[in-house]
Amino acid sequence: MNVLGLLVTRSLLLSPRRSAIALAATGLGVTALIVAGGFIDSLLIKLRDDTIYSQLGHMRIERPELAERGLREPYAHLLPAAPGAADEIKALPGVRAVVPRLSLAGLISVGETTLSFIGHAVQPDQEHAFDRGLPIVSGEPLRTGDSDGVVLGAGLAAGLGVKPGDKVVALVNTAGGR
Repeated sequence: MNVLGLLVTRSLLLSPRRSAIALAATGLGVTALIVAGGFIDSLLIKLRDDTIYSQLGHMRIERPELAERGLREPYAHLLPAAPGAADEIKALPGVRAVVPRLSLAGLISVGETTLSFIGHAVQPDQEHAFDRGLPIVSGEPLRTGDSDGVVLGAGLAAGLGVKPGDKVVALVNTAGGR
């Protein structure tokens, strides 16, 4: 045995209490790192899933100029509504759903209360692939044919003082700027 091994063995045998405390501290530290790492990994997985299944999906298809000039002229950069375009994308390997959305911003009001909002116009019959990340606290999800329905976030609903079934007025610009 070399000199270092003899010194370690001697130190362990001469002070067993100090050795036990050092081993316990090391064990607790390793355990804390493993638990914290698992917690952080779990949070990141949940964040990823919530983003995919409530907002964006795995991929967005949009015109390149939308990021640069989209806020000034949002309707000038829409994808063309060519018949069969979505079918071509759905036919690609690994694609499970193609869901069109229109992002919009405007004002929403009830009585004398008016707030700004950012939202998405969706086709409810196609949204089922992405609705698991948005829990409905009260009320019901949108249904096909419900052209006047909206789903409000809890904070926006509280700010407006509305509950399911109440009528709200949403004001957004049309493609012509009106």
